[in-house]
Amino acid sequence: TTKNNINVTLYVGYGSVDNLGLIVQGNITRTNVERRNGDIVTTLVVDENFVALNNTRVLSTIPGGKTIRDTIETVRQRMSEESIAAGGPQIVAGIYQGKKLDETLLYGRSLSGTAKQVMDEICLAYGLEWNLDASKLNVKDEEFRTEKSETALFILSP
Repeated sequence: TTKNNINVTLYVGYGSVDNLGLIVQGNITRTNVERRNGDIVTTLVVDENFVALNNTRVLSTIPGGKTIRDTIETVRQRMSEESIAAGGPQIVAGIYQGKKLDETLLYGRSLSGTAKQVMDEICLAYGLEWNLDASKLNVKDEEFRTEKSETALFILSP
């Protein structure tokens, strides 16, 4: 069984504590315990910032005259509050790139839903792309969007 909102941080390394590197930090979303060849194997599925994205309820009205950046910051602040309350990391502003972020909302905007739903709606409406990487919220307009998936690989050797 899985208990909701359990935070986990795993480091790997050898020698002193100074040589440890962070390999994953997030919320346990699923667990499995099974026997394999006489061993007990525990599997943890960890989603980075799961609580901040899926458990944060955003209910706010952004007044006319504010920017899209202001709207995104409202959502980020709510995610950060919820993450910290659940024992997780603070969600900080990462890379915000593009002219669209500084466009003014003429009539304002109401926000309602989970943080993920609201971010998806905002970005779809204004042609933006967003991600949450290592507790940093990044938002880019089409000029800076990534069209391909990039994966970072770390090779550990003695």
